[in-house]
Amino acid sequence: MNGYVFEQRITVINTKSSVIKDVKVQEQIPVSEDSTISVNLISPPLIMPETSKSGKPTASGPVNLGGGVVAQWEGTDEPETDPELLGKDGKLSWICSLPAQGKINILLSWEVVYPSGSNVYGLD
Repeated sequence: MNGYVFEQRITVINTKSSVIKDVKVQEQIPVSEDSTISVNLISPPLIMPETSKSGKPTASGPVNLGGGVVAQWEGTDEPETDPELLGKDGKLSWICSLPAQGKINILLSWEVVYPSGSNVYGLD
């Protein structure tokens, strides 16, 4: 197996003299359409929904990353969202509280794993 790891660092700056709450930063990781290629989220450490013993899908809740930052699959906070679909489109978000005249740094990291000898396009 071969693979690549990708990282994206995002900095959000508050130039105001007051705290700003509930800033939503949205991003998306790639989603493979080929069953031999997998894309795995590394950071933030969100977990894909699982099926419970009763057969119902259960979504993991938001993950507190500290420093006023919470990560979640996009749609987690929307009641009409099907928990089984969370994360399947690769969309996630961070909900941030920015201190006055402060900044936060968030990291998005994922890996693409594929069989040796495969030609995977778009990794450049």
